[in-house]
Amino acid sequence: MVKRKVPDSELTPEELRRREAQRAQQQAAVAARERGEVFESTRRTTFPKRKPLEARKEAERILIRKSENAARRRTVQKAIKADRAKAPDVVVVPIYWKGEAKQMARVLLACSDVEKALETSKWKVMLDSGHKYTPGQKFAHWEHKGVKLRVEIGPREAERGECTVARTFAPGEPALRKQRVSVDSLLDVLAELHAMKNPGDEGGGGGSAVADAEEEANAEPGRAGRLRVARERAAQEGSRAWSAPGGGGGGGDDLDDDFLATGAGREDGDEDKHEDQAKAPSAKKSKTAGSTSASSAPKRKVVKF
Repeated sequence: MVKRKVPDSELTPEELRRREAQRAQQQAAVAARERGEVFESTRRTTFPKRKPLEARKEAERILIRKSENAARRRTVQKAIKADRAKAPDVVVVPIYWKGEAKQMARVLLACSDVEKALETSKWKVMLDSGHKYTPGQKFAHWEHKGVKLRVEIGPREAERGECTVARTFAPGEPALRKQRVSVDSLLDVLAELHAMKNPGDEGGGGGSAVADAEEEANAEPGRAGRLRVARERAAQEGSRAWSAPGGGGGGGDDLDDDFLATGAGREDGDEDKHEDQAKAPSAKKSKTAGSTSASSAPKRKVVKF
């Protein structure tokens, strides 16, 4: 098959320039050969050595396999993240002392038993056995994530085979707790607490105790304030009774024994010192300075309770 020669009128400008450069190189090579010289082209193109066909196919298969594995891995990771982000229905929180390995093992074993018992039910259960946060921090974390039910298991409950079930109604508020719940009756208690909408729906179970605790906590600051005001009034009345003018003979409640007045003794002593200074003029200046400093000092009254 003979190739058809394309006329120059149908070629693009880039192709025309390339052909002209090629003709110039050919003419330079012919002229150098006629002169007996070796022509070296100024335009040298080195092509990389290609791999064999089988090697190229194997590389393509490896690349396809890697991309498929990466896509499958991303799908699995997205599913795991979505499952973790979805809050469980019930969270099991172990409570134990740090550093007590045997106690921790007992409590975690009891928690795993509770988790297995709830796996067959409709509840989605999660065991929060991390060591980084305290039980209180775990409570707050799951309350703010929207988990209303939790199972708390401590060392004594693990020994008795029981647990404490808590129902929260709002994050940060006291939870309604049911203690000494056995594993057999755990499902019934969870269903009962889950059906509650308000803390008082149980009929005086845990809601009244919470209300009493709140009232007592609210009443405590007022009681402390009243005690403080009473003490301040008593101190003011005592100071006024002591500083009242014209107080002659004291009665049984004048607190003469409870107050130490240092000013009167100093004044009497100063009068005796002034009489002695008239007889001893040589020591007059020093004693006068001492009496002046004593009289100018403020009089302090000490109260004994």
